[in-house]
Amino acid sequence: MDDIVFQTRTSSVEDYQVVDIYLNGWNLIDLLYPIEVPLTTDEGLTGLAGCYEGLPPLLSLPPQQHFWGIPAHDDYQFGQQRISLLENGQSGIPGEWSIACDVEVTGEHISWKNLHKPQRPDWDYSSLGTFRFDLVHFRDALRAALQLG
Repeated sequence: MDDIVFQTRTSSVEDYQVVDIYLNGWNLIDLLYPIEVPLTTDEGLTGLAGCYEGLPPLLSLPPQQHFWGIPAHDDYQFGQQRISLLENGQSGIPGEWSIACDVEVTGEHISWKNLHKPQRPDWDYSSLGTFRFDLVHFRDALRAALQLG
């Protein structure tokens, strides 16, 4: 089982709140960066590797069910049960250059799988694998982000 922490903080871009995601002790952005360096370099997009920030708490934390696979806003949905986890850290346009995943809730678990960038379907994030969480732990992590934010 994977560990997850949601942490609300002030954006480094402007004065608004975002939700950081930590998976097994690592910020998701830090996990994406080494995968994206060669991809962005190959396309001449140097400097854009790992250029993300979290989603707004009002759209992603309870009572919203975004991280459960039910987005509160169309800009953060990329097909059925496919949601954005992070968005571009420079544009300010909701859903632009997102990192998205498929969400599957089964029995006592929730899985985030098939991480991808909808705007670059050929970029391969498969080395991250599937993240699988205990439902109770996942729910408690979301609630903790509300209390700390």
